[in-house]
Amino acid sequence: MKKKVWIIISCIFLILCIISICACNYVYKTLKHPFEYTGEMNLEVKNGDTINSLIDSLYKKKQIKNAELVKMYIKYKKMNTNIKAGKYIFYNDLTISKFIGNLNNGIYDEKAVIVTIPEGYNLEQIAKLLESKNVISQADFISGCKNYTLPSFVNSDKNRKYCLEGFLFPDTYSFRKNIKSKEIIDTMVKTFQYTIDDIQKKENKKFTDSDIDKYITLASMIERESNKDEDRPKIASVFYNRLNAKMMLQSDVTVLYAYGVTNIYELSSDGILHNSKLEIKSPYNTYYVKALPEGPICSPGRASIEAAINPAKTQYYYFVATKDGVMYSKTQKEHEAYVKKYINNK
Repeated sequence: MKKKVWIIISCIFLILCIISICACNYVYKTLKHPFEYTGEMNLEVKNGDTINSLIDSLYKKKQIKNAELVKMYIKYKKMNTNIKAGKYIFYNDLTISKFIGNLNNGIYDEKAVIVTIPEGYNLEQIAKLLESKNVISQADFISGCKNYTLPSFVNSDKNRKYCLEGFLFPDTYSFRKNIKSKEIIDTMVKTFQYTIDDIQKKENKKFTDSDIDKYITLASMIERESNKDEDRPKIASVFYNRLNAKMMLQSDVTVLYAYGVTNIYELSSDGILHNSKLEIKSPYNTYYVKALPEGPICSPGRASIEAAINPAKTQYYYFVATKDGVMYSKTQKEHEAYVKKYINNK
């Protein structure tokens, strides 16, 4: 009898051990690989969402194995449950720690590439930079720009080299590798729109589509002509003064754009645009066309846009960049003296 009892107790103990081992194994596997999805998991976190509400939502979508176990583990480990709103992308073999960490720090896509688009870059330079970062090929990005459905504030004039030139706002972006061109353009154009809306709010003004086109065209020239923010409003005033006086703008940077280059030394070994180079018959060459060029020649930053909207009030009609800074002139004679001094000291 005692032997039978011992056998029964032993069997029960063995069964309990097996159950415990299986339970521990289940808990271990569940906590090590808690998510059930293949490829990528997209998750939108809204303001007011909590870790628990997100886990419950994922469980209902059958994207997590055991919601209660995961919540208990997070509580036991005293993990930071302060999460940031946004649209996230998670990849295969996601751990709980990685999941929580990304939500804590607002890492929306850990495979994303950080790309800073400098102020004054033109569309082709942006395309080249994106390719160098392995985000998208130059050809695909440029093709996407050409076929993009333009917002109302972008002029669809077929004479423009690129209609989106000037409207891809220079900023720091986070892009996934092999992203579609439309997603990149959408993001940059939306950033541009946000910037313009913010300026309108600040100025308490409402710009028409034609206003925006004019401001961005001027701002792109200001951006390429200046290196310091304090010079931008004065340079803007020179352009406006010349426009009001029906004078040609005669901006060297538009000549460079007409030739498809960004550096003056690509056209001239001595860094001076000689008369022979100023004669290119291009709608972007402001030595050839009267008034504004065909369109923007680069993506201007906010400081240049604000300068185009609020130029300084001056009587200057000329300026030249020298080793001592930008020199402004009211008369052609004064300007030529500065140019001569600049050339002689090169």
